[in-house]
Amino acid sequence: MLSRRGILALGALSLLPLSALAARPRVRFVVPHPAGGPLDLTTRLIADAVGAKFEKALVENRPGAGGTIGMRRVARAKGRDTQFVVGSVATLAVNPHLFADTGYDVKRDFRPLRLVASMPNVLVVRPAFLKETGVQDFRGFLDWLRTQKAVPYATGGVGSGAHMASVLLAKTFGLDLLHVPFQGAGPAQHSLLSGRTTFLFDNLQNALAPIQAGQLTALAVASTKRSPHLPDVPTVAEVTGEAFDIGTWYGILGNAALSNEDAALWTERLRTVLSDAELRARIEKTGAEVADLEGEDFARFIEQESAKYAEIVRFSGAKVE
Repeated sequence: MLSRRGILALGALSLLPLSALAARPRVRFVVPHPAGGPLDLTTRLIADAVGAKFEKALVENRPGAGGTIGMRRVARAKGRDTQFVVGSVATLAVNPHLFADTGYDVKRDFRPLRLVASMPNVLVVRPAFLKETGVQDFRGFLDWLRTQKAVPYATGGVGSGAHMASVLLAKTFGLDLLHVPFQGAGPAQHSLLSGRTTFLFDNLQNALAPIQAGQLTALAVASTKRSPHLPDVPTVAEVTGEAFDIGTWYGILGNAALSNEDAALWTERLRTVLSDAELRARIEKTGAEVADLEGEDFARFIEQESAKYAEIVRFSGAKVE
């Protein structure tokens, strides 16, 4: 038979899960990619700002299967938590055309709240490659590529921005390239630095630091205008006259069950934190440009990007069953 002290101890233990549950943050931002990347970094800055101004928010990394695992998690989310997913060009505009079944439907399962940031992809090579080949600029690089067979290029995986940009490069200029996919932008960049691959269309957030350190050389920017971070690096279109706009972007979406009231509340909260000059400066210092599209405007942007990438995915011949 339990003593009075034992009964009180058991009572206290039984209350611990409820206390822990009550103290647990209700809000979480799900990142469908590994921790440590540019998208993850920006999300953590936003979550910290939300926590400081409104209520504590967690960042949860759910990588795998090209981002589909994290996307499915939020699409199917139920319960007391408010869950958002940080969707990107890969998970929102490429995967629907790449995967036989992503396990989610962009229009049906999600409610776009805010496009957070965008940045160009930049074609980078090792400085040693330039010395070995005599290539001096992007035009010279294209001329060199035309003389080669199966030139290996690195990407962060099938369907990544680097993959799509490289496919478009091959299609536009008639090149023979060999896709070497890795699990994320970090390993892809490492393969280039180590000389295992020849070039990489890296997103500027990931490439800026090694470019500034002299570890990589930027030959061209895959956007409609030059980046203020790389003012001396031309766009592909400037050099060739061919339209070439393959950027990286990401934004925050709730699942379809998010009420109109909560959607308005969180859109306003995101607008508030992203209007903070210090936070914008921290994000933009990494190479990104803070975006301002919200709600229906963000939804239309996703549709436009999806239509663009449908053609590139078709040309690539890539398919994930």
